[in-house]
Amino acid sequence: MADRAMNDNDAGIPQHPTPADRFLEEVRATINEFENEMLRRRGQVSARARWIRQHHLTRLAIVYLRSATLPQNASDEARIAYQRAQRMHALEWGWTLETVQVIEDIGRGGLRAEDRPGFQRLRGMIAAGQVGLVLVSDPSRLARSAMDFAALTALCRDTDTLIAADGKLLNLARQVA
Repeated sequence: MADRAMNDNDAGIPQHPTPADRFLEEVRATINEFENEMLRRRGQVSARARWIRQHHLTRLAIVYLRSATLPQNASDEARIAYQRAQRMHALEWGWTLETVQVIEDIGRGGLRAEDRPGFQRLRGMIAAGQVGLVLVSDPSRLARSAMDFAALTALCRDTDTLIAADGKLLNLARQVA
């Protein structure tokens, strides 16, 4: 018989989910339902998609998420899950699962862009013309510094990269949809 580690269930102790575990499961179920609905609707064109052109769709959609602290409870996990769920907007607007990527800076503050390797990677990809859409749950996830934010938005404008904040599409050459 193979040796294996003993866990609480092996000792006959029942495992009961905590309220935080139940909350996290509810958040995951809600996100799964939302993802399934977005996949179902994928063939429909949303009103916000009017600024999205074929050349945007041939490039990547990048979900950028940042959290200043590592997740310590269900509320932190839910906030990070909500940031990840921004990818559903890209799917709704015509990107495919293969062309939507997530870049994370977890446990990193937003004050100094040079301290966030994910943000540096995102900037490099935008500058190289690889990104058609950047998705965030809130503009503050991109940068807390006005200078860093202005530099990123200028880069997006110059490379015709769209930004979406919680489903609100921003085309820097035009206006907010």
